[in-house]
Amino acid sequence: MKPHPQWTLLAIGALVVVLLFTFPLWRKVLAPRAGKAAFVVSDAQQAVFATWKKGYLPGAQATAVGAMQTIVPAPTAEQPTPALPDASAIRSAQFSSLDAVRQSAGTITLYRSADGSLLLRFDDFSVTNAPGLALYLVANPTPQTVDDLDSPNVPHFDVGALKGTLGNQQYVIPKQLPIQNYKSIVVFSEGLQLIYASATLQ
Repeated sequence: MKPHPQWTLLAIGALVVVLLFTFPLWRKVLAPRAGKAAFVVSDAQQAVFATWKKGYLPGAQATAVGAMQTIVPAPTAEQPTPALPDASAIRSAQFSSLDAVRQSAGTITLYRSADGSLLLRFDDFSVTNAPGLALYLVANPTPQTVDDLDSPNVPHFDVGALKGTLGNQQYVIPKQLPIQNYKSIVVFSEGLQLIYASATLQ
């Protein structure tokens, strides 16, 4: 017996109706796989974020995870190291990572020119991205929290916004600044109120 075309059409119509009504169910099965791949964090990073539950800004974990997915290259004009005429290195420091989230590396050199001007130079530098990264000179040689940024007689000096999270870069420091009072250089996230990198000046 030959199949009736109308029964075939009815079966197809019924199948379409079933798929439409069950769409919310099978959409959830398919969708999460694509979403999770964009923001994968390691077990070590998850352990760090678990310590952020108390005492940090609301939404700090999600903000940090979102920011750390991007890299901001330093301006190409500052690479490689430019010539520094009549300048001599007077102090230096080395960045090292604070934890699995706040990763950093690179060498810092403070130069003084013959006219007394100061230049802070970062070489082979990298740091995890975060909202509003800024560069501070701090009197405390090993600052750990926002409360360590200022000393009773020596407030931190705001060098300016970080130029990039990856690559060589340099910053002019006012020559009248009493540079001997500052013991460390800090990369600070204004958005999270967290130190993201710190290096003791020698």
